[in-house]
Amino acid sequence: MDPLYIIDVHIMIMKDRKFVDRTIQNIREMSVNAEWAVRMTVEKYQEIFDRMDDDYLRGRISDIQYAGQRILANLAGKKRAVVDMGEKVIIIAVDLSPADTAQMKIDKVLGFATDIGGKTSHTAIVARSIEIPAVVGLENITRAVRTNDDIIVDGSAGS
Repeated sequence: MDPLYIIDVHIMIMKDRKFVDRTIQNIREMSVNAEWAVRMTVEKYQEIFDRMDDDYLRGRISDIQYAGQRILANLAGKKRAVVDMGEKVIIIAVDLSPADTAQMKIDKVLGFATDIGGKTSHTAIVARSIEIPAVVGLENITRAVRTNDDIIVDGSAGS
């Protein structure tokens, strides 16, 4: 799967009429600011997705959560930091969004290891598509690893 396709999904969510209308409805009916209204909309979607039987579809709530986070960051005027990687690195993170990955100099990335995720998570999908080893769902890798630690990422056992 093309990583840019996932970014297209996030754009579609941000433009989704029901998402936008629900957020506006929250502002009007609950007299809350835009940031709180977006949070309420994402929480409502979370409730809906939690009731889904299909694991893959239930996991797609991460798309809506990420889109909500980006909207909140834009409303707060936050700029995304771009990190210049001088040498080849292994990326350790709680999670990686497709937008995060798209901004990386992939030729400098040796692998990914994340606290959350599964075989259908964006990090796993992107890693497979660009043939970079990844281990996801480690729960506390961000607490266990420090900058400049020597680590090995063996993503060969995944499916």
